[in-house]
Amino acid sequence: MRLTEQIALVGSSRFGLSSPFDCSIYALDCDEGTVLIDAGCGLEPELIEANLRGDGFDPAGIRAVVLTHAHADHAGGAWGWKERTGCQIVAPEGLRGALEGTVDVSDVLETAKQAGIYPVDYAFPGVQVDVGMRDGDILTFGDCQLHAVEVSGHETHHTCYWTEMDGRRILFSGDAVFYSGSVLLLNIPGCSLDDYRRDIEKLVGLEIDALLPGHGIFVMRYGQEHLNRAIEALHKLGVPTNFAAQCPKIIPESYRRGT
Repeated sequence: MRLTEQIALVGSSRFGLSSPFDCSIYALDCDEGTVLIDAGCGLEPELIEANLRGDGFDPAGIRAVVLTHAHADHAGGAWGWKERTGCQIVAPEGLRGALEGTVDVSDVLETAKQAGIYPVDYAFPGVQVDVGMRDGDILTFGDCQLHAVEVSGHETHHTCYWTEMDGRRILFSGDAVFYSGSVLLLNIPGCSLDDYRRDIEKLVGLEIDALLPGHGIFVMRYGQEHLNRAIEALHKLGVPTNFAAQCPKIIPESYRRGT
């Protein structure tokens, strides 16, 4: 699904484009090859490959997969993309251990499986990180520059990326901020309202046009207004709307059973 001349939505559970366990996966057409923002869970990658081809991308030409964080719906597919294409894996430096398997985060995955978010037999494949990103780093692929903004809250070291393409300033917000300024707080290790409160200020004044989040509705104009709602809510006594309650995932029962 082409969103602009250079950007396409090639995977998504919410829009029925790929596995029901996938996040939204974006493909960027850079002059040195294709860059994916997030990888999906790794199940049914052939659906994402078909979408890439349908939008004019060559799956074999993927140069890099850029991960916003280490949760399985965003990062579980990274190993497969690396195996199939030899691409680089780019991820927040602070999450390298979780992705490479040197830090045990199995309790998060098990909690999610018990909640029906993944199949009971799902296993997270670790992947070697080639490039670790820190807050403020800039990643360049030809004419594409991705600026890292670490916004913890949904997960420690969760990182958003903004870029300027096709005449727009675009933010790939992962699971940090969504349409209408909602956030994603879950009852799992790593989720923290205090972290959100500390880091949300980094999104002030970015002048974002297109807000492309890790799930649900995206907007192509006035994206900063959605960010501002989250920022303003975290300045007050209350909290922003929780995306998990607002837009629960719909997962077919056959997928829940791992069949």
